[in-house]
Amino acid sequence: MDIQEKFTQARSQIKTGDIILYSRTGGLARIIRWADNAYYNHAGVAYWIGDRLFTIDAWDNGTELVPLSRRIGVYKDFCVIRKTEVNAIELRTACNNLMNRVERDEPYGWAELVRRLIWMKIINKNNRLAWIENWINKKRRPVCSDVARDFGVDFGIKCYKDLVLPTPEDLKRFADKSEVQILWDDKK
Repeated sequence: MDIQEKFTQARSQIKTGDIILYSRTGGLARIIRWADNAYYNHAGVAYWIGDRLFTIDAWDNGTELVPLSRRIGVYKDFCVIRKTEVNAIELRTACNNLMNRVERDEPYGWAELVRRLIWMKIINKNNRLAWIENWINKKRRPVCSDVARDFGVDFGIKCYKDLVLPTPEDLKRFADKSEVQILWDDKK
């Protein structure tokens, strides 16, 4: 099934607060796949406004709200990560914090992305030095996985709290199955 067919089937089942991971095959996507040994190389958060489905994610223009149908068109695959127990107050808080990011018009963290790609290849994910990560983390511009991770933490997804330099694949890789479920994952 191609991505448009898959999206048509999934669209009505996607909920506000679902984290969506995307897979692409372009140049930057191939570099991310290589550096992170990853299938998914972009992340966003689903957000319904009336009967319109949007995604909020960090992209070329910074953190923005765009129709999910427009975003999905440039990818070859996606999956959905959904919190199993939704608390309405946590969801409202997380969505408000996410919209605040959009309103702040944060620029995309291109330098952060380059640093992170280099970091992934130099230091094994399981042996990172926390003090170096904290130094790198200070006052950096966000990449897509930071936006999705921060939303997840605000939403009460505890397994994301310790992800210091997350990648899109990390949001799936380190997902605790007691907290979230992975939907629409056709990764081969």
